[in-house]
Amino acid sequence: MLAMEKRMRLRVFCSAFVALWALSSSAAWAQVNTTTTLGIAPASPVVGETVTFSGTVSPASGSTTPSGSVAVTFTVGGGSICTDAALDASGNYSCTDTFSSAQVGTSVTATFAPTDSMAFNASSTNGSLTVAAADTTLAVLAGTLATDSQFNTPFAASFSLTVDSPGSGSPTGTVTLTWGSDTCQATLPATSCNI
Repeated sequence: MLAMEKRMRLRVFCSAFVALWALSSSAAWAQVNTTTTLGIAPASPVVGETVTFSGTVSPASGSTTPSGSVAVTFTVGGGSICTDAALDASGNYSCTDTFSSAQVGTSVTATFAPTDSMAFNASSTNGSLTVAAADTTLAVLAGTLATDSQFNTPFAASFSLTVDSPGSGSPTGTVTLTWGSDTCQATLPATSCNI
């Protein structure tokens, strides 16, 4: 009878120990939710201008700063702006990119991937990006028309086309020059046409 009572007490003790261990393990391995922010600067960029994507990953509880990286993607063609922007000691990230074409209300997503997925959960946030066309300056080179037109024969009219700051890049398309009733058209990157 005494031996049976000891075995029952031992079973109760073991059951309590297992339950306590499971509870403590669950608490120890509970993943902390995170919050990811996304900022885009400048707010109204133009084609060719450097755009900075930055933000912070914060834990929903506790004071431990998550570690890992943030990938920033946009919806047009599923393109990636940056795939591995590492968090610093304060949980901040930053990456830059430029765009060769205009974007209107393009959805941008920043997704945090934790280094320790057992400690922190991933998180993401969305933003919107609009990239306007860059201004350009077209100029006919001084002296081209005045010097050569007097011969009353076709001549090469030269011009320059530049992208205004803060934009950059190489424009494509055509440039049409007019002299009286005569015109000529150059396909970029050409810088002259016969008129």
